[in-house]
Order: sequence, then C-alpha cells, then structure tokens
Amino acid sequence: MKKRHITCIVSLLIIFCACSTSRHTAPDTAVAQVQKGKNVRPKTKDGWQKFAVTKGITYWSFSGYDPISQDSQIVSVADIDLNKGFKLKIHYGQGEETSRTFLRNKAFVAMNGGYETSSIYIKENGNIRHEMANDQIFSTGVPNWKNDGAICIAGDGTVSICNSMCSRQGQDGTSQYGAALEEQRTFYKSTMRDMDNIISSAPLLIYDYQPVGLTFVPEMSKSQMESLRYEDPLRHQGVRHPRTAIALTSNNHLLMLVVDGRRPVCCGFTARELTNFFIRHFNPRYALNLDGGGSSTLCVAGNGDAETHVVNHPSDNGKMDHAGERKVATVLYVTE
Repeated sequence: MKKRHITCIVSLLIIFCACSTSRHTAPDTAVAQVQKGKNVRPKTKDGWQKFAVTKGITYWSFSGYDPISQDSQIVSVADIDLNKGFKLKIHYGQGEETSRTFLRNKAFVAMNGGYETSSIYIKENGNIRHEMANDQIFSTGVPNWKNDGAICIAGDGTVSICNSMCSRQGQDGTSQYGAALEEQRTFYKSTMRDMDNIISSAPLLIYDYQPVGLTFVPEMSKSQMESLRYEDPLRHQGVRHPRTAIALTSNNHLLMLVVDGRRPVCCGFTARELTNFFIRHFNPRYALNLDGGGSSTLCVAGNGDAETHVVNHPSDNGKMDHAGERKVATVLYVTE
C-alpha cells in the first residue's frame, strides 16, 4: 500500500490568527446544527482531503482555517464502517507508543485511549484493570471528573458510547464534581458488567444527538479561566489543546479523531469547539472526548510516516513532525 506523506499547507491567514493554548472559548460565529439521523461527511475542498485506506475505511485530513475556532487547525479522522466486519479492540499495558500497538497488531487504525489509569475505569477482555482508584486528579486536590462516559465493546464486538448518568454541577472545581464518583464506579462495574471492554473518559461531547459538550464549560473570561487549577475540568476543557475523541454515527460508522495543537499552525480545540466541529462535519449520534495533549496520536495504514503510520503531529517533541509520540497505557485499534 502506497505510503502518503501529508504535507500541511500553512495558509497566510495564520499571520492574522493569534493562536494560543491559554485562550478561553472562541466566538460561536459558526455553531453547527444537529441533524438527527442524517449522515454527514466533509466535501473535498476548503482544506479537506480524503484517502481510501481499504474497503470500508476512509481517512479524512483537514488543514487550514477553521471558521468555528476562527484559527488555523489540523485535524485527522479515521472513518470506519463497522458494518463491514471491522473490530475495535483495546490494548492495555504499562505504557508504549500508539504506533507500536498499531504495528504489532497489524491494525488498520490505532489511536491513544484513556487518561491516567488512576483516574479512570478500564476493563480489558473481561478483566477489570482499574476502578477509578483516585478520588482526585493526581494530588492536585481537584475532584475526579474524568468518567462521565465510556467507550464500550461487548463480547460480540458491538461498540457503544455510554453515559454514566452522573451530574456535574458548579463552576469552581469543588466537591460537586466528585460527588457522584461512587455512583460512577457502581455503574461501570455493575450496570455495564456485560461489557468485555470499557475505557471511561470525559467529557461526553454528543449523546443521542444532544450536544452536551457545548455546555460542559460555561462562558468564562480569560482571567476566570486562568485562575483555576490546571486540572480543573473547566480549565482543562475550556482552553485549547491537542484533542483525541471517538464517535459513532447513526449508520454504525466509528470515527477516530485527533486534533493537533500547541503550535502556531495548529491551535487545538476546546471541548466546545470540538463538539461543534464534529457536528458540522460528521454529525455523529454519540461522541466522547479522550485523553489529549501530548498523548494525542493517530495511526492509519498506508498514510503519514512511512515507518510508524502516524498521521498527526504529536506535540511532545515540540516539532512539526510525526515523531513526538508519548507512551500511553491504553490504545484503541481496529482490525478485521
């Protein structure tokens, strides 16, 4: 299969676009509208390119000015038709690059998965690996907020995105965010016990066409945002970062998306911007944000780097190349 090296064309618009990871939510001048049941895909213009990976899998690449964020962005999306028999699988380990999982399993697509294991629920092939051990994020004092939804895989291979049905209240990162943590543990261990594979995460972006990611972070000034602790959910999801997300459409297509960030040519998204981007270009029924930042990595067979097949530009090495991968504990990958 021919290797494609996607060259990112930097528009002159960048000169006029101030790109900052500390910016709070951008103006909603291009808010997309949910269209229940309608299958939406980009047109190959205005920065979009389309590549066939194999029958049933398409790779979409966007590079250019994004009217939702009003900035320069680079977005990579793998579009997998699950009706064709492809299987989504979970790798759990002590930490390795996404591309290593991709190559070892001869996958068509692979993407980084969940947040730090101490904060989330992980079940792999019927074995519970982690049960949201920490009530707070690391030792920050910020209550654990990273489990509102999960990517779930049943024994027959059926993929779903679930909602833990636990409320989020308040705007200050205090106990309201952790109040339902025990309820969430029970939900994943008991209510979802028939699922063989689970990785919990947050925030939910879209649930049964409801764009819940639009309201995860309320309208806040930049000074209000920057006054919050770094791991506070409002700051974490209210400023721009590289992002990783997964989604399901009404016709059973799986979308695996990575947004580049932390560079002038690719600014990254807030949760609100990511939700709008999904709705505008793909209109999924369900979508869930996963671990982003330096972890964000997407591999697609026959594309990107000739050796690793990384198509995005992982940010850990600070360079605009495919070599800055971070080791992660969980990877989502697609095989036949």
